[in-house]
Amino acid sequence: MTRVALINPGKNDKKAVTEPLNLGFIASYLEKNGVEVAIIDELAGQNVKMEIEKFSPDIIGVTATTPFVADAYRVLDMCREKGILTVMGGVHASVLPEEALQHADIVVKGEGEVAMLDIIKDNIKSGIIFRPYIKNIDDVPLPARHLMQMDFYLNARDRLPDAYFFRFIPSHTRMASIFTSRGCPYSCTFCHNTWRDAPWRFNSPERVVSEIEELVKTYGVEALFFIE
Repeated sequence: MTRVALINPGKNDKKAVTEPLNLGFIASYLEKNGVEVAIIDELAGQNVKMEIEKFSPDIIGVTATTPFVADAYRVLDMCREKGILTVMGGVHASVLPEEALQHADIVVKGEGEVAMLDIIKDNIKSGIIFRPYIKNIDDVPLPARHLMQMDFYLNARDRLPDAYFFRFIPSHTRMASIFTSRGCPYSCTFCHNTWRDAPWRFNSPERVVSEIEELVKTYGVEALFFIE
C-alpha cells in the first residue's frame, strides 16, 4: 500500500488558527481509495523530520500560501534529499508552478484530491498537473480530522486571544472550522479566484449538518468558524 504524508509547513504558531482542512479533504479522499495517509502539521508543533522518519512515506505532499512558501520549500528540499517523491500544491504553487517545480518533483494546480490519487494510480513522477474541479463536492468525505492535531486547534481561542474572529467568542470555548462550499462567485482583482475560473459549488444541507453533528459529538465543539 502506498503511504502518503501530507505536510502543513511553518514555524509561526500564531498563524495556526484553523485546522488544515485542505489537507484533511485530500487525506479523506485518499483513505476512501485505500491509501495510507498521515498529516504532519509543523504549524501545530510537530517535528517534520522526525514524523517523516517514523511514517516512512512513499510520497509527500506539501501545501502553502505565499507567506509560508519558504517553509514549504525547506521541507520539500529535505524530503527530496531523502529520495521521497515530492508534490507541492496550494495557492502559491497554482500561481507560480514553474517556481515551485524547482523544489518539488510534481506541482498540482487547482484542487488536489483527484490529482493526488492520479499521481499514485498512474505512477506519475514529474511535471505540472491539473485535474478538472470536482463537480459534486459531497463526493469528498468529511475532512480527516482524526489525522490532525485537533486539541491544538480546538483551543485556539485561548491560545490566540487577539485573533480577529475570536472577538465574539468567549474564553475557554472549543472552536472548529468548516467549509460549506468551494469556489467564489466574485472576481476581486487581488484574488487568485479571478483567473482560475473555479465554479462555485455547495455542499448539501445534509452534508453540512452531518459534519456539525460529528464536530459536536466527537470533539465537543461549541463554536464554528464558517470558511467560504
